[in-house]
Amino acid sequence: MVGNMKLYTLSIILGLLIHEAHADVLPTAFSAIYHGRKYVVATAEAVIALNRHGNYYKYTMDSDVKAPLYRNHNYDCSVMLIRDGDIYPLEHMHQGSKKAKYNSRTQFDWDERTATVVFEDGHEKTVANLPSPVWDPMSIQIKIMYDITNKNLVEEKVYTIIEHGKLSTYPMGIVGEESIAHSAVLLKTIEVGSDSADHSNKFWFSQDFFFIPIKMEINDVVVEMVSDVTTAVTAEQNNTIVGRPVEIPRCRSGISSLESS
Repeated sequence: MVGNMKLYTLSIILGLLIHEAHADVLPTAFSAIYHGRKYVVATAEAVIALNRHGNYYKYTMDSDVKAPLYRNHNYDCSVMLIRDGDIYPLEHMHQGSKKAKYNSRTQFDWDERTATVVFEDGHEKTVANLPSPVWDPMSIQIKIMYDITNKNLVEEKVYTIIEHGKLSTYPMGIVGEESIAHSAVLLKTIEVGSDSADHSNKFWFSQDFFFIPIKMEINDVVVEMVSDVTTAVTAEQNNTIVGRPVEIPRCRSGISSLESS
């Protein structure tokens, strides 16, 4: 009887260890300041943060592009749910574009497989029969970070994104490795990019620090982390227990039709 109990206990422990060994690593929360340029004359500065709240992530980018007689501030945000070993977007928001049709808030309903988009001018659009999964322009960055961390992006992968209520494909693949000078040291990074005419974004993820982005190129704006990478990782949030009940984070107010839903 005792021998059987020992074997039973050992089998449970081995099962847990095997499960843990195969469990995917979730993206690491971080917060950092990035500086860079757009074209030749404009400077760019961004505060980028991935915050962890139990089963949820909130990813934000506050950015300023400045040039003589010109300044533009943008706010981008995505709230995501950790479920079934993957990350699902729940809400996306973009503010700061000069044209109202590019400022919007999107909310996802995965039970109904719909995305409802509210634009700054007040009109709404519902996209039905969403493919699963689908990403917004912010959550796709965290999905790529997740895939790089878990070696799921060995070959080019085609993602589907929704932006301004329209679905499009987002092919991304590993371009190569690059060492980037940062705080007097060289950081090894993996460059991920796309040759798509619609999405020419590129990201450089640190191989030394949890694959957080050290450099990125989005819509002709190239920025590089200027914060100390060793302090960018928010350890307390990364120790958050998945499954602990917490309030669902939200993107900030500003496009009101969906804020109370």
